[in-house]
Amino acid sequence: EVARLQKRPESVALSPPAQEVLDTSDPNWKPNWIVLRPFDLSQFPDSTTNITSATAKDVGTATPAALLQTWMWAQLSGDTAGILKTWDFPEGTTEEQKLERVKEAQRDEDNIRQNPQSISRPAESRVRDLFALKNDYYLAFIEQKQPNTGTYVSYQIFRRVGDEWKVSFGKSKQ
Repeated sequence: EVARLQKRPESVALSPPAQEVLDTSDPNWKPNWIVLRPFDLSQFPDSTTNITSATAKDVGTATPAALLQTWMWAQLSGDTAGILKTWDFPEGTTEEQKLERVKEAQRDEDNIRQNPQSISRPAESRVRDLFALKNDYYLAFIEQKQPNTGTYVSYQIFRRVGDEWKVSFGKSKQ
């Protein structure tokens, strides 16, 4: 029994059941690798696009890569409509709450602009992998290349809403 348990990947032992609430704000949240299904990014012509912070623009939200670029552009420019277009808020969030969250993000970005040494923007970013979770939620692995520190991968939850992709925030049922 001990030998069998030692062979199990650590992430499987630590991951929550698939039916739990998806709350990426919880520092202990980990994806359930057993139920993740790879999503075929090759169906999108822009799936291999490398996006730079300096050249990010509003290209819509029709694909995961387009969402990533538009999301970067909206955050950097502070464009309220762009931020709202890219974000998926939990059900029941009021318009006032959405606008307050946008204002917080804009203040954060202003602080970064005033203190550029506080954060190093990636030279390039791209959606490296996408895994289907459940009910149109996807775990997106974003590869980011930093000029001085190399390449690292972060993750974000994306949600497919009709023909658009959104960045999911807060507690959302899978």
